[in-house]
Amino acid sequence: MASSEVTKLQQHLALLKEEYSKLQSHCAEVERKYTLAAASAGDLSETSFVARLLMTVSTLYGRETYSDISIKLQSKSVPGHKFVLNARSDDWNEAALKNLTELDWSNLPDDVGSALLKWLYTDVVDLTRGDAFALHLMKCAANFKLYGLVGKCEQALITSVGVRTCVKFYSAADEIGASALKEHCSGLISTHWDDLTGDDFAHMSSALLYRMLKSKTPQPLHGAVRLLREDVVFLCLVENHANLTDIVNAMSPRGELPLELALRGRSASIATTLLQHCADPDARGPRGRTLLHRAVDSRDAFSAKFLVDNGADTSLTTKEEGDTVLHLIAALTSSSCEPDTMEQMVEIAETVVAKGADINRQNRKGYTPLHQSVISRNLKVFDLLLKQPNLDTNLRTLADEHPPLYYALVDDRRASISSSETLVMNGSNPFDTPVTNKNAFTEDPVEGKTENIIERGFAAKLLEKGCQPNPLYSGSGDSLLHILIQGWFEDSAVFLVSHLNGDLNHGNEAGVTALHAACASGLTRLTAALLEHGARHNLQTAYGEQEDTVYRQTPLHLAVLNNHEGSVLAILEHKKLIEKGDMPATDRTNVSLLPNLNMKNSEGDTPVSLALTEGHKNLVKPLIEGGADPNVRNGKGFTLLHQAIVEEDSRIAIYLLDQGADMDALTEAGETPLQLAIHCRLGLVVEALCVRGVDMSRLDAHGVPPLWAALDSGQEEVASILVRNGADADCWGPGPDGCLQTLLHKAIDENKESLATFLIRSGCDVECARRAGPGGEGADLAAERHTPLHLCCTWGLSDVIQTLLEHGANINSKDAEGKTPLHIAIENQHAGIISLLLSQPGIDLSARDNKGVSPFAAALTARNNKAAQAILEKNPSAAEQVDKKGRNFLHVAIQACDVESVMFLLSVEVDVNSRVQDGRLTPPLHLAAAAGNELLLRSLLLAGARPNDRDAEKRTALHVAAAGGHAAIVSALLSGGAECGAADARGDNALHVAAREGHAAAARALLADSDIDAAATNLKGRNPLHELCWCKKDNAATICEIFLEFMPDYPINKTDLQGNTPLLLAYMNGQAAMCRVLVRAGACLAQENKDGLSIFNYQVATKQLLHRLLDALPSEAPWAESDLCQECGTKFTLTMRKHHCRHCGRMLCNKCSNQDVPILKFGLNKSQRVCEICFNVLQVGAS
Repeated sequence: MASSEVTKLQQHLALLKEEYSKLQSHCAEVERKYTLAAASAGDLSETSFVARLLMTVSTLYGRETYSDISIKLQSKSVPGHKFVLNARSDDWNEAALKNLTELDWSNLPDDVGSALLKWLYTDVVDLTRGDAFALHLMKCAANFKLYGLVGKCEQALITSVGVRTCVKFYSAADEIGASALKEHCSGLISTHWDDLTGDDFAHMSSALLYRMLKSKTPQPLHGAVRLLREDVVFLCLVENHANLTDIVNAMSPRGELPLELALRGRSASIATTLLQHCADPDARGPRGRTLLHRAVDSRDAFSAKFLVDNGADTSLTTKEEGDTVLHLIAALTSSSCEPDTMEQMVEIAETVVAKGADINRQNRKGYTPLHQSVISRNLKVFDLLLKQPNLDTNLRTLADEHPPLYYALVDDRRASISSSETLVMNGSNPFDTPVTNKNAFTEDPVEGKTENIIERGFAAKLLEKGCQPNPLYSGSGDSLLHILIQGWFEDSAVFLVSHLNGDLNHGNEAGVTALHAACASGLTRLTAALLEHGARHNLQTAYGEQEDTVYRQTPLHLAVLNNHEGSVLAILEHKKLIEKGDMPATDRTNVSLLPNLNMKNSEGDTPVSLALTEGHKNLVKPLIEGGADPNVRNGKGFTLLHQAIVEEDSRIAIYLLDQGADMDALTEAGETPLQLAIHCRLGLVVEALCVRGVDMSRLDAHGVPPLWAALDSGQEEVASILVRNGADADCWGPGPDGCLQTLLHKAIDENKESLATFLIRSGCDVECARRAGPGGEGADLAAERHTPLHLCCTWGLSDVIQTLLEHGANINSKDAEGKTPLHIAIENQHAGIISLLLSQPGIDLSARDNKGVSPFAAALTARNNKAAQAILEKNPSAAEQVDKKGRNFLHVAIQACDVESVMFLLSVEVDVNSRVQDGRLTPPLHLAAAAGNELLLRSLLLAGARPNDRDAEKRTALHVAAAGGHAAIVSALLSGGAECGAADARGDNALHVAAREGHAAAARALLADSDIDAAATNLKGRNPLHELCWCKKDNAATICEIFLEFMPDYPINKTDLQGNTPLLLAYMNGQAAMCRVLVRAGACLAQENKDGLSIFNYQVATKQLLHRLLDALPSEAPWAESDLCQECGTKFTLTMRKHHCRHCGRMLCNKCSNQDVPILKFGLNKSQRVCEICFNVLQVGAS
């Protein structure tokens, strides 16, 4: 509707825009003509002739001046001027006015005549007096051919024309030829054609209206009929007599027929005329519905009656639904029809039935008129149909197979019914709230009548008519009673039960009886009625269509499943009545009539176990008190007590115990009620079981006792209940590797402190260690003899340790390795536990393990300085304890170069001069020097270590450093005040040791950083150079050069107690490099020791070294002294003179030195006396 209004307004606006454009064009044309006129006059000023002429004419209006004719109006006569009239219209030409002295306008309204006269003189007219005035003025102007005035009136009317006046103005414009106004009104009529009624065209002539219809619409006949203009209809029919049938049966774009329009306008005469001119009374509309169908649909009793009376076919059906007119009338409801209309429609129905309509005709969905009358509660049509002798009351709908009785019993708002199998499977109601519909089969009582109300209802009347009371449905096997129950129509179902004389135990394909369905839906009154009329309550449902469907359900199962307590109580009450004998005698003889409360469904659930499973706890007590067995098991092997515990319902579980439920019954998994109660955290149930003497030591399938299960799940209150009622707090059981352990061991091993603390406080054994299993399993673990305190120290469980100590655990107990808990805590770096143990008054800090390690030693070994400090604070002498080798902790730390431990020991001010308690009596400084750790040594010196302390061999730390070749240590000791010349028990100073060991860096440090006597001799008469030549070190020559570097005048020819010079010792040891250094330094080659040996006669494999030394002599060698010839051994006498070899310096006899040769390398160009060896070397060279 809103869209059509917008369209009309848009069209109207388009017309106004078009008129505005025309006015603009007209104005422009007038201006153009005015400009041309003014230009042709040549004077456009007010003093021009044309201007003055117009002004003169305008002043003559109503004056006698120059007047030559009188104009008679209704109320007066006005002086006029023929030349003015002549100038305005051709009708007032000279011939017409020549003999006239008066114009009679008295037939004109006074205001119209005055306005017309004023316009003649002044060209001014006032058109604000209304449309009627303007319309009358325009007609008068048209009569006098005053076209200028006609145009002005047209423009005024165009601006004010509306929907209700457009037809009137169109007629007037057509009459006088006002084309502009006519065109504008025509556009408005086209735009608002559907809004115009017959009243708008009442004054228009039939010919004009017919012409307009032909111009405005392609179907003039439809328009004429809609306007109810029978005269125009006749003109149209006459004009189109050749194709009359097509014209009168043509359908408009809206799907309307001329006959339908005539009937809608209540024009029987036009309708009759159309029928007389071939109109089809059974013509169908766009949806395939005849005029009669459409008349009933629109509640148009007039049209329907006219059509029925005038031969319309009442057997025709609608295209989509297949409904006859009788279906449509029967489907009318009191809410959709006025009472008068309903009465008229019933009369039409009577007429249709009287004409032989098929009252059992079914539409496409199988509905008969009887179905429709019942569904719509159309009582009058319903009674009309029931009066017909051939009425079939048992016909059914096609899809749902519903008979009329179904719709009589149910509320039409609840026509959607769920399948019975869905009820069985899901246990849910098809609707949220039950619906009772007593009016479906009853009426209000009629005053003055006392018969039963039910007997006058739709359902009652159908049953009286002989309809089948409880028909079956082919799809699911449901009966009508099933369907009513599924829809929660309890009153209807109770009513039907009271009228059934047959079997109430019919089951559908799922085996669901009416009693099953009633219990599933919770219809308590219906359940009681069914039981009262003989329904069997032990019948079970059959297999379901789906695999997961539960079957073998009794009505009681379904009542419990859906938590319908009323239905459950109804069955139980019925059972009591049977047991008391209050039922008829025939019923008492049938044992099957007694409800069996222990029947199981396909999942093995009894009604009471099902109540627990579904959480309907309110039903358990009534069922148990009604005779249900509390110890019966469900399909999972659970008793009711098991189920109640699993469902975590303590109240029900205790109630079942009070009712004698077996508290020792096992589930299929071997779980007892106590174990289940602990698992489900039901302390009240555990208490109830313990009070009744349940076995609290029974292990579960995993070997876990109840006490551990409670503690492990965080239920200390439950555990307390168990202990309070006598549960064993130790409970020896299998442990790691098959050993035996207590719950305390297990708790500690799994780091469960709260559990361990609880067990200790509950009085468990705090001293026991693990034991080997019955077959010796876990013997290795048991052999460790770890007490709970040891285990706690291993895992760092401080809270448990505190509790153990509070409850008397032995703090000094030892394991198989002799370790105390303190040893274990230190090894595992548990600072808090160490502090806790040290705070105990009875702790033994001197206890040693099997390796002799004390707690203090363990702390140092583990580098736990804080623990060591704490131990020293409690026992200051702990640091001075020695091991089997006589070493205290400082000695060990120094030998291990453990700087951290040494620093810690120094920080606690241990004795830095304490000696190792063995045969060597080594001081700490010696150990540091031997280790070569400068940081440790300097730290010891700073801590007060004496630098010149000697060990049992009188060695100082400087001797040890030199022996180790630690030059940095040597320097540190020297800078720390060490005596450089100190000699040990063999008379060696540090340089002797460094030379003997071949440590060049140490030797250089000694020579560079001190004034040590490098020529000092030891007890063997050897100086450091002797030791160097004797030691056979690869770097001996280098060290010798260092000696000569710091002491150029070093006594290199000094002999030891055996008379050996350094050169002889080096030669004897094959140190060629050393020999060369000494020779270059000026060593005497021919010096003999006390055994008469020199380098010339010492037996070696080859004399090559000797020859090379002689060949390498840079200058004449020092002369040797001897009493014998060093070549032949002849003793020198007065006659045997002594000679020296000028090359090697040996003392020879004349015979052995008779060779002469110049020694050029010495600068001796004259022949010199030399020995034979030197002669050969000088002549041939070294070979």
